[in-house]
Amino acid sequence: MNSRSGSFWKFSNNYFYSLDHYYATLEDKYGDPRFFNSLFNSRRFRYVKTTVELAFKSKIQFGSGIKTVADALGKPQLVFQKEDVPDYEIWLYRTFLAGEKVKIELHFHNKKLCIYNYIFSYLSQSKKQDLLDILSLKYLDDRTMDIASYKVTDKKKNFLIVEDSVDLSIWYVCGNSAFLKIFTAFQNKLETEKQSQLNKKKQEYLQFL
Repeated sequence: MNSRSGSFWKFSNNYFYSLDHYYATLEDKYGDPRFFNSLFNSRRFRYVKTTVELAFKSKIQFGSGIKTVADALGKPQLVFQKEDVPDYEIWLYRTFLAGEKVKIELHFHNKKLCIYNYIFSYLSQSKKQDLLDILSLKYLDDRTMDIASYKVTDKKKNFLIVEDSVDLSIWYVCGNSAFLKIFTAFQNKLETEKQSQLNKKKQEYLQFL
């Protein structure tokens, strides 16, 4: 069952964000079976390795359980269950990072942390570039490299990618091959079913029109 924590999500002293509205945006984004495949397997990325281990925090690494995360971060403001993938849910937090508003999504499969991402929605172009430069310096040891062009992989095969569109989203993904195979299989199955339904409709149109 999908769940929300209250009707509104307060993120400043005088503004409330509708959880129903944000929940709907999650359903639109993650309801598309092609979303993760198109993002994580995009051919636009070049590959590069980093010596820095990708981890949310020293005590919260990929594979950490829900209880560990809840003990460290507290109760999430919203929980979204991705119904097309069994035992998959997303926790939402709204906070500030270095004075900037940021949404944090933590994705769990079988109650284990498998993906997390930071979403910055209000950055100016200059602040966005500053953040990209910092990421490039940290993970590529070279601020002149455009980290948004790379799929950055650590020694455990976890990877980082940057989605720079309307929002700036920084994705960190567990490299566990078993998880990726299971997830990809579910996504491919959904896409196949969707295409089958489209083909069926097409045949009906061809038959009667």
